[in-house]
Amino acid sequence: MKVRIVAALMGAALATTACGSTLTNDQLNAQARESFRISSVQGAPGANGAGGAAAAADGSQTGVTSAVVTGAATATGASAANASSAGGGYGNAPSPTGSVAASSGARSGGPSGATATGASAAGARTGGGAGGSVAGGSNPPGPSTAPGRAGATPGVAPPGAPATPAGGAKSTIALGSFGTQTGPIGRILLPVPQGARAWAADVNARGGLAGHPVKLIMADDGGDPNKALSIVRRMVEEDKVLAFYAEFGPTTIQAALPYLEQKQIPVIGGCNCFQGAAESPMVFQVGIGSKYGLAWEHLLPFKAYAPNEKKASLQYCREAPTCKTMADDIRKLAPQAGIEIVHEAQTTLTQPDYTAEVLAARNAGANLLILATESFSAIRTIRSAHRQDWHPQVATQHSAVDARFIADGGADVEGVLLGAGIVSWDSPKMADYRAAMSRYAPGGVLANISQFAYMAGKLMETMALSWPPQPTTADVVKGLYALRGETLGGTIPPLAYKEGVGHDSSNLCVVPTRVEGGKFVPQNGDNFLCAPGWQPVQK
Repeated sequence: MKVRIVAALMGAALATTACGSTLTNDQLNAQARESFRISSVQGAPGANGAGGAAAAADGSQTGVTSAVVTGAATATGASAANASSAGGGYGNAPSPTGSVAASSGARSGGPSGATATGASAAGARTGGGAGGSVAGGSNPPGPSTAPGRAGATPGVAPPGAPATPAGGAKSTIALGSFGTQTGPIGRILLPVPQGARAWAADVNARGGLAGHPVKLIMADDGGDPNKALSIVRRMVEEDKVLAFYAEFGPTTIQAALPYLEQKQIPVIGGCNCFQGAAESPMVFQVGIGSKYGLAWEHLLPFKAYAPNEKKASLQYCREAPTCKTMADDIRKLAPQAGIEIVHEAQTTLTQPDYTAEVLAARNAGANLLILATESFSAIRTIRSAHRQDWHPQVATQHSAVDARFIADGGADVEGVLLGAGIVSWDSPKMADYRAAMSRYAPGGVLANISQFAYMAGKLMETMALSWPPQPTTADVVKGLYALRGETLGGTIPPLAYKEGVGHDSSNLCVVPTRVEGGKFVPQNGDNFLCAPGWQPVQK
């Protein structure tokens, strides 16, 4: 694989145990600074070989924390991953595909970003498609057109690739993506970059955005707001990104928003986990809004499954400011749901036990437990309650609609209620998502937040049909505001964005879901339950 080092910023490495109850958010951000690099996986526009490039980008996550998936992602040597987690100082980011390469190129002591020499086929390094084995994973073989044959011409689409559209070649669309890939927050948000890379490879394999090849540039901000702003500036001013896509920085995006609003550069899709993003006119979320929408995710499941239970304990995390804001919004909206908050507790993400909090909640008379935190500490809270023989009805938000929640929670999470922000990934309507994750992010996590990323890409596919051959950022924004009742095939409620304001109210609906038999089971199929009085945005 040809690896081009675009930038390197050095800082202190993040210790994965840094999040603790005595640390302020500023201290967490200070400890989260670490170096990042961008690798470029380049190849010819075309339908073949996309899987290798996406998987190489994904598999290299521990060695090179960001990657560029270019064109239709025919990877130049895309099969084996870049470096092992032991080399180079980038080992904090977990890799779903097991980023230690299964080739001679990866080695345990190798430098960060070292390229593997064990590409899938000789032709893969000469511009042909990938389709070989991936670091720690198993990328499916490429199509029968054999784009990886020796002697393929670099930069030329292989046989079977879509023809150049009438009217001449269309410009490559550069999209920027940034967020936190390291530490506890990186672990939580891991599915977002997985879903984004899967979509980028998938759309390029299908000919691009209405014929425009996609280049996805992804960078790790390490949880540092200043670093996030630096990344965003560089992507805009040097990489010339047309828009940002699938951000995943709940503690860092706020630093970049003033710049993005000044430049009128949109952010399309993301983890839907920072309320400030919901208030920005330049953040266009796909899935439920991340302010009042996120609050309703905790309350509407009770309306669906436990309408007669009224007294709740509200427990929320200390580390991320978004948890406190979320708790404030839940407290504000609870009376509309007929719920009384009789107990509150602010907890930390790293507590091994929550016995004191659950005993106080039980003693306060709560029979509902609202967990405004991430799924891993939610599991520990539920277990603490069960150990005290307290079995309240528990509800939490879309971040727990994640395959790891059931795998890690086991019997303790049976019966937990969730406000899913998008239809179930088992729905026939999400078949493309499942296929793309299987092919281009093997071993990746199926989760609501990776669905958000993938479907944000699908939204751009819809918009791109009206783009000119050389679209500008203004064309992207115009396309976003032109949407009218878009449902993306019934996977989201009717979507539109009102110009000049934040877009939280564009979607205040959930799919009420319960864990049953080790699965996420929607109450009523693909149907949504919406906040009282909510109506789709009208133009």
